[in-house]
Amino acid sequence: MQIQASLQELLKKQTDVLLQKGEDHPGAVRSLQGLLHGLGYSNELKWEAYRADGDYGGGTTTALQAFQRANGLPGDGTQLDPLTLQKLLDRYALLPLLREVKKARESNQLAALFAGPAGANKAAQLQKAAGISFAASVPTTSETDQALAALEPGYGKDWQTSNLEDDSTPDLTVETQSNRYIVGDAWVRVKFNRKDKGVWTIGSDTPLAFIQANTEKLMASGLTESDIRVITPVSANEGNLNAINSWDNCYLTFGMFQWTLGVGSGKGELPALLLRIKNDEPEAFQQYFGQYGIDLVDTNKTTGYLSLNGEKISSSAAKEKFRKGPEWAFRFWRAGLDDRVKFVQIAHALDRINSFWHSDDYRPLNKFYISDLVTSEYGICLLLDHHVNRPGHLASYAIGKKDIIGQALKQAGLANTSPASWGTTEENQLLAAYLPLRAASSMTHGRERAAKIKNYLDKGRLSGERFSYQPAPAAVQSRSLDAPAEAGYGPINFSEYTRRKRVRD
Repeated sequence: MQIQASLQELLKKQTDVLLQKGEDHPGAVRSLQGLLHGLGYSNELKWEAYRADGDYGGGTTTALQAFQRANGLPGDGTQLDPLTLQKLLDRYALLPLLREVKKARESNQLAALFAGPAGANKAAQLQKAAGISFAASVPTTSETDQALAALEPGYGKDWQTSNLEDDSTPDLTVETQSNRYIVGDAWVRVKFNRKDKGVWTIGSDTPLAFIQANTEKLMASGLTESDIRVITPVSANEGNLNAINSWDNCYLTFGMFQWTLGVGSGKGELPALLLRIKNDEPEAFQQYFGQYGIDLVDTNKTTGYLSLNGEKISSSAAKEKFRKGPEWAFRFWRAGLDDRVKFVQIAHALDRINSFWHSDDYRPLNKFYISDLVTSEYGICLLLDHHVNRPGHLASYAIGKKDIIGQALKQAGLANTSPASWGTTEENQLLAAYLPLRAASSMTHGRERAAKIKNYLDKGRLSGERFSYQPAPAAVQSRSLDAPAEAGYGPINFSEYTRRKRVRD
């Protein structure tokens, strides 16, 4: 778990209340729960039953209140304030030394512990933390006892035995039931629903909550406010950041845009996501995938293949390994809880716009770029939503529909006009003609998904004004779906989307 890093980031927020009971911020709550567990408040958290579940409920409230009382801090546990969080982090940072001192005291090894320069440094840390003065650079047994007596009351009763984030994670535990698996490690536990040969869960961590909690950091990484407004409704239509499905004909489906291994021997988009994780967050890749033998083969920024212990996963038989039992589903689900992986998912999802917005392979009536025609946040959001669900529908070779945007242009009476002269009225006419075509297509719940996006427009969370979409600079670059692999953009396997069955809640 990224406990300290996640909460240090939270501490940067300029607000009196960082978290509160009932708030939908599971990543930060999970880190808080891990922190309280490490500090010894497992009983109050009901850790054996729930682990770090990301739900700021009664157990978290009780544990935080117990910490506040033990450390002379105000509060009833229903809110996490900066003062309490800083104290939590300070106590947590001291834990390895405190455990070492306690163990040495119980085994009469204090002289060895405090010997030499390293030992003197430990003694200095202990003295400062306890707020007392030692007579010499090396404390006596009595002084050590005094320091322990000053510090121990600030911890829960399990502080000597609870897991810390740097501890190695033990093997998974798997409980098999008639209709589900319960899988867990030392920190988290999940209930997977069983279906056919695989499992599924809708996940717990929503893209919307993550985006809202990390807007400033996402923008600092190069995303624009407009990018974030566009992606939010689409992510709400697709899946949670740790959603998993291993039962359908794509073998393994993961994340906010439900990236998959691909149908049969075909390429999938999931390897491209993992390649980005490997490049952007190599430590996270190694933690969740690399150490288990996962790597990438023939993978570019769009599609590719996984390899497992050197074997290319490019056949149905090889892909079956990823849904045999719940272990692989758990590893991907677990990765989806990590903020580092979440950030990569958001950035990778937004790159989908680049693949159709200004591409020679997506030219309605074979003469326009979509970027010439659709420039509003609302319009881009509709097209991104469509492309995520059925990429081929925006291209001339879409199943059952030829050039859906071209059809809309003709029906709106705009086919022979110049988009350079359009205003918001003309773009709205195009979208009004497009929406019935979208609803009549084989898109999954196209009408309902469009209605949800319209709700964002109606509430002012998207702009319908022409040229309101303001992308990051990279989005204006032409990125062809059929570019050669060495350019980094290989062809998307559209059959993966038209043939797959989507999991339902």
